[in-house]
Amino acid sequence: MSALQARVVSTSADFDALEADWSRLHDASGESVFQSYEWQRAWWRHLGEKDRARSLHVVVLTEGPELVAIAPLCLARVGIAPGVRLRRLEFLGAGLSDYLGVLVRQGHEEAAAEGLAAHLWSDVAFDVLALTDLTDESPSRAPLFAALGRYFEGAPFVAEQCPRAVLKATVSETLSAVPGPQRRTILANRRYLEAVLPVCLEFTRAEDTLAADVQDLMELHQTRWTGAARKGIYADEAVAAFQQEVARLFFRRGWLFLPFLRAGGTRVATYCGLLFRGSVSVYLTGMREVVVAGKKYAPGIVLHLMCMEEMIGRGVGVYDFLRGIEPYKYRLGGRDVPQWSVLMFRKGARIAKAKNVLALLEASAARRREQEWLAVQRLREAHGLFSATVARYLWGRLSATLRDGARKLRAPEKSLTAPR
Repeated sequence: MSALQARVVSTSADFDALEADWSRLHDASGESVFQSYEWQRAWWRHLGEKDRARSLHVVVLTEGPELVAIAPLCLARVGIAPGVRLRRLEFLGAGLSDYLGVLVRQGHEEAAAEGLAAHLWSDVAFDVLALTDLTDESPSRAPLFAALGRYFEGAPFVAEQCPRAVLKATVSETLSAVPGPQRRTILANRRYLEAVLPVCLEFTRAEDTLAADVQDLMELHQTRWTGAARKGIYADEAVAAFQQEVARLFFRRGWLFLPFLRAGGTRVATYCGLLFRGSVSVYLTGMREVVVAGKKYAPGIVLHLMCMEEMIGRGVGVYDFLRGIEPYKYRLGGRDVPQWSVLMFRKGARIAKAKNVLALLEASAARRREQEWLAVQRLREAHGLFSATVARYLWGRLSATLRDGARKLRAPEKSLTAPR
């Protein structure tokens, strides 16, 4: 057993008292911006604190007076059926954070992993330990998986890919591994747009314009996703409030990179960038169509090309597209970096495993229903409910839904874009 001492932070007041120690440990750990105190505390304030189905369970590990590790966890009680709930222990920020994990003082990874695993095994009641979004490069990931495996049943798996581009001396060199014809087409996007409209890049540089700029980001994001018959993340008021608070906090820390592409006098593309430790992460994007004389242009690609130039000029080395395997990321030089998850159960916990499968399938089905309903509503408004267009869409989606459903039944813990 580990010689480390574990204590649990379970109230918001005690969470607040952790700020200074958390920030020092985060600075020393080399972990992601998503594991900063600012991000995690804001997430809990807006998305956890008022949710009666969640309870805070931040594990603090110490060795004498020295803080060694912080595991930012919460217990979510997920309804499956009347009177039946799944108790799922997970990271704070799950779902809205691309990289998560345990903060550990360097050199203490194995001891911290053993201490955390022992605490979870002996002192915490849960059905499933669901740890997601652990980056491949975290020094605490492998020791944590090994320690958990000594106490629980389960195995880690690659859940997502996070494409990243290594920035070189020029954008053209950055894209040198992209096939020639494709690279030339990508680089030509900027020339095409500049030939028909005046184009410039703008940045949020002052806090007194931040609120208005974040509002523009939100509107462009919603425009992009509602145009694709999706909900858009800012449709949820709590999520929007969380993002607005994080933008303010990160701006003050110098971690926010908020660029806008202006074409023909109008802001047409943006993203919420997180500038941290020599890397810029593309977190949330937004854009509107640019059509001139009946021809569509690609403002998002132009924005990324210009932002890559800006980052190269600032000495930033990595352009991180975060999770998701959208084709444009690879056309811009992205290369996959695995992102890991692990599901752990107490040995022989068959009922807990069954409840977890049901919870995952129900959540997936709910997301699919919402997505398809939004798509049908959009088509209905444009073509009429009983139109041939709606009928063709429904027929096409039927086979896709059956195929995706079969894949989910085989591996409910994995996203449909994850490696199989």
